[in-house]
Amino acid sequence: MGIDALRFAPLIVYLVIGGQLSLIDFRTHRLPNRLVAMCTLLMLALQVAYCLWIRSGTDLSRAGLTAGKIFAAYVVLYLFSRGQLGMGDVKFAVPVGLLVGWYNPDGWLISLLLTFLLAGVVGVIGLLTGKLDRKSNIPFGPYMYVGSIITVLMGM
Repeated sequence: MGIDALRFAPLIVYLVIGGQLSLIDFRTHRLPNRLVAMCTLLMLALQVAYCLWIRSGTDLSRAGLTAGKIFAAYVVLYLFSRGQLGMGDVKFAVPVGLLVGWYNPDGWLISLLLTFLLAGVVGVIGLLTGKLDRKSNIPFGPYMYVGSIITVLMGM
C-alpha cells in the first residue's frame, strides 16, 4: 500500500461503513454500536498507521481534536434536544469528526452546519409535501454522513 493509498484509506472505510450506517439509520432510526465502533476503530488504526509511516502525529492530533469538538457539540445538542437527537448520533459524531479532522480540520463547524441545513431542507420539504408532520422523527445519521463528505470534498 503506497503512502497516498494509506492517506485515503480512512475515507474508503468511512464511505463504506458510514454509508452502511446511514442506510441502517434511514430504515430503522438506529445506529448500531458495533458498526459505529468498527468504523471508528478502523479509521483510527489507519490514521495511526499513516502517522507512524510518515513519522509525524500532526494529522492524527488534528483529527482527534476535531473529533473531540464535533463529539462535544453533539453531546450538548443531545442534552438540549429533549429526545430528538439520539445517542447513536452522538456516538457517530466520533468517526464523523475523525474524517473531517483528517481531511479538513478547519471545516468542523461547516460540517455541523451542513448537517443541520440538509436535515432542515428535507424536513421542510417533507412538511410541505405532507410526507412528514411536526411530530415526525427523521433519522439524523444520513445527514451527518453527507454533511461530512461534502465538508471533506470542500477541503480537497
